[in-house]
Amino acid sequence: MRVRRVAALAVPLTVLACGGPTAPTPAILDLVPGAYLLTLTMSEHGDPVCAEGNPSVCVTFSFCGGAGAPPTPAKAATVVHLERSDDAVDIRPEDPSATFRLGLQVTGKTLAGTASGEFRAGALSVFVGPGGNPSAVATGTVLTTSVTGKIDGQVSIGGYGCSNNGHTWTLEPR
Repeated sequence: MRVRRVAALAVPLTVLACGGPTAPTPAILDLVPGAYLLTLTMSEHGDPVCAEGNPSVCVTFSFCGGAGAPPTPAKAATVVHLERSDDAVDIRPEDPSATFRLGLQVTGKTLAGTASGEFRAGALSVFVGPGGNPSAVATGTVLTTSVTGKIDGQVSIGGYGCSNNGHTWTLEPR
């Protein structure tokens, strides 16, 4: 008698679990031309890189130095203007004297390209450039309310910088 009751409950629960409605997929941020806030965060350590086929062998490489100690917090923000032509996105600070450029190609929710140049964030000078490569490599993911990504290269904030693969950037509409 007890087995029949359990079986009678299990079948409707299984049907509900397998065939019920699914939650809607959240929309991603529409990267339209306009003003955004760009925040760069410098990493002193970088992200681990693991040996192919052996994820237990991982290393990080980071070279740091400059004037004084690392800034705290090691981040800087500036207002930028985003231009878009099909899948090409170009991000530049609103300050006309800034040389910083973030050039990205959009493929679905992912972005890839390069970052380089300088801008000011208040009293701080910010530099992004190559870290042993011809230019800093930038990647990112479009989320629902922002874009977030990584920079593999050199990032300096206030005269202190590090060259590695762990710097992050965030882009939020204003």
